[in-house]
Amino acid sequence: MVRDSKLSSAYSEYLNGRNERWRRMPKGIAFKFDAVVAPIEPVCTRVITTKNGHVLNHSYPAVDQDQHCYQHPQEFLLSQCEYKPSLSIRLEKSEVVTWSETQDAQCSVMHHIHVKDNVEVTLVHHVDIDSGLRVLNIHVGEGAKLKHLVMLKSCADSYAYMYDRVRVMGSGVYQQTHVAYIDGFLRRNIQTELVSEFAQGVIHGCVHAVNQSHFNDHIDIYHQDKNTKSCQKIQSFVDDQASYDLFSAVIMDNPAQGSSSYQRLDHVLLSEDANAFSKPALEVSIDDVKCSHGATIGWLDEQQIMYMNARGLSKEAAVKFYTEAKVRQSLGHLPIKYQDELNQWLQNKVSEDVV
Repeated sequence: MVRDSKLSSAYSEYLNGRNERWRRMPKGIAFKFDAVVAPIEPVCTRVITTKNGHVLNHSYPAVDQDQHCYQHPQEFLLSQCEYKPSLSIRLEKSEVVTWSETQDAQCSVMHHIHVKDNVEVTLVHHVDIDSGLRVLNIHVGEGAKLKHLVMLKSCADSYAYMYDRVRVMGSGVYQQTHVAYIDGFLRRNIQTELVSEFAQGVIHGCVHAVNQSHFNDHIDIYHQDKNTKSCQKIQSFVDDQASYDLFSAVIMDNPAQGSSSYQRLDHVLLSEDANAFSKPALEVSIDDVKCSHGATIGWLDEQQIMYMNARGLSKEAAVKFYTEAKVRQSLGHLPIKYQDELNQWLQNKVSEDVV
């Protein structure tokens, strides 16, 4: 009964906007640029302190400075600057590629990945992001398949924005599997467009948020042609005083007849002060489609923890086994080799935080 009342109270606070950290933050922020063709010099800088005590230097450009005060960070930056790709990757043969990406503090970069038609590529992608903006454009050609394995770490006390734009052509497949360790303030948008017939978009993820971090996650999949397929499965663990907001949307419009989608969002709260929110959404304006979605939020299964305690395991060890089993389950679609690599990476990050 105590938990029920606490959950009701937390949910009520969330709806009233008193516990939405991201929305308290100023939306019109500017960063230094290291990948800009024609930067615009800021003419005024303010220091803004938000309601939750977060301090940001706020810069406005000389042109239309008032117009962009409340725009989204990505919209603000892209509207003011012309980007030059910091890195362009062309994948033209079937292979396994490893990419380590380190995002420097207070900068803005844009990367491009192009997968040639009819090739199958596995991209092992390490991302270590600090405060700033990162845009990633991915193009998957006709009949191509990109397995995108992402190991994402958000640094402590960071304030970052990530925007992934994916276009999948006819009979192409984009399959992203990410494990994320969040210890700062991060907003991420993944926009996947299934452009041509028989294109597929698959996103599997496992997120571990700790300390006082906040992760605002938006996943949008657009079905733009008939007989396209999409699947989203996200498993998260929210610990300490962290919070995780997940907004997942599937948009189907003419001519996407014969398309199908699946959404499953699961959150496990590891402490009484952790917060999680899910909003799976379907925007369907046509007939002859198949869609399903679901979301769960709950605490650890105390019965399973009790059984493990009865067999001699401490509570800490029992929680570790429980979370690792959930991670393994969410990575079950991968070959054993990559299951081990992603799971070990996440467990190492968790262990470092405990130490």
